[in-house]
Amino acid sequence: MRRACKAIIGPLTDYLEGDACKEVCRRIEEHLRGCERCQMHVDNMKVIITLYKRWRDVKIPSALSMRLRKIIAKEMSVASPSSKRLSKRQTRRKK
Repeated sequence: MRRACKAIIGPLTDYLEGDACKEVCRRIEEHLRGCERCQMHVDNMKVIITLYKRWRDVKIPSALSMRLRKIIAKEMSVASPSSKRLSKRQTRRKK
């Protein structure tokens, strides 16, 4: 990741929420014009925010919610070896 990309990560949340000052907005927008990778990242974040706002009040049946949580936990443990170590530590603490 380039230094310029790292520089926009910090204020990105404020930018997306409309809370960043004009100068920060200008720097981020200037960077995004020249960085396709960051532009794709920001576009994806905007989609996620939009979907969340649209669907946050939808009530999911508890059985479905539990199944989804198990699937997500399983996927995260497969994707991240450090998650497996954390799970083992947590298991040891519970004993």
